[in-house]
Amino acid sequence: MGLPRIHNAQRDFLKASAQRSKWLRQSRIDPAELTKYDAELEERYTTQSAIVRDELSATATDDEKCQNGRQLLGWGRNATSTFAGRERAVSDECSYHTLADQFRVGWHPEFSKVFGVIDGASRES
Repeated sequence: MGLPRIHNAQRDFLKASAQRSKWLRQSRIDPAELTKYDAELEERYTTQSAIVRDELSATATDDEKCQNGRQLLGWGRNATSTFAGRERAVSDECSYHTLADQFRVGWHPEFSKVFGVIDGASRES
């Protein structure tokens, strides 16, 4: 993956963090609503991940696995849903990066193994 795409992902993560913080600080959203939104995004990710991962063979190379992860990342970038009564495309794309930072979703098909994830948290956390 090229540097521009990595920088975009970093920017999206920071945007999501700032947006969520602002919503909570200004009481524009209830924390329980944000938790529900994250759970819905995680469920959508799980469904889409299964579809994308199904395209990988059991003998997939590392390059094929990375390509598969980039395909899933692209899906997350273009995902839209309804949140707080309005379509939230920007929020979705950024929020997936927030969930990935928490190890709740991952782009690489073996992200859990690669990052040593146990029950949504890295062993190094």
